[in-house]
Amino acid sequence: DVVHLYQTHVYDPETPSLEVVATMNDLIKEGKIFHYGFSNYGPKNIIDAVRACDENGLIRPVSLQPSYSLGGWGSEEAIKTAREYDMSILAFSPLHKGFFTDKQIMQHHREDRLQEAIREKFRQLQAFAEDHGRNIQQLAIAWLMHQEGVIPILGTYRSEHLEDLVKAADWKLDDEAISLIGKVRAEAFAILSNH
Repeated sequence: DVVHLYQTHVYDPETPSLEVVATMNDLIKEGKIFHYGFSNYGPKNIIDAVRACDENGLIRPVSLQPSYSLGGWGSEEAIKTAREYDMSILAFSPLHKGFFTDKQIMQHHREDRLQEAIREKFRQLQAFAEDHGRNIQQLAIAWLMHQEGVIPILGTYRSEHLEDLVKAADWKLDDEAISLIGKVRAEAFAILSNH
């Protein structure tokens, strides 16, 4: 009867921010939804929407749903902006469209030197996970859960894959792990940026 969290799908440049947030505000007042948030909004879109709320006495959004993972850097500015407004982060595609799976990370793409160079960097994290009796998928999820206010959205078609991913919840990453992940991510991003 009631949607607990309504996420708009993507920013629509044809619809003013005030119209979007006013509609969400009306849905809350009518008891149809409890909260709302945005998917795929950039920093400016978030700022415009929150400003429209504050200037018109409307209820603010509570969440941002970006694509975010160990190998995804494109959403970090939007995430930073959302955090400034106390919005939770619901990370979709936490395995980077399947990239962070044992099968994918070990694939060799000799014809694509860029992909192979990036995979080689992230194989360091796979080895780290294996040294700790885990896998790269669990490390990817554990890292997201370590980020302030981030909730990974787990999506899978098979129950055994879900059971495997849920094991990440009890992996508390220490300083060594966070430092290694930061180093590998920076090196992979540098490779990507230089091409």
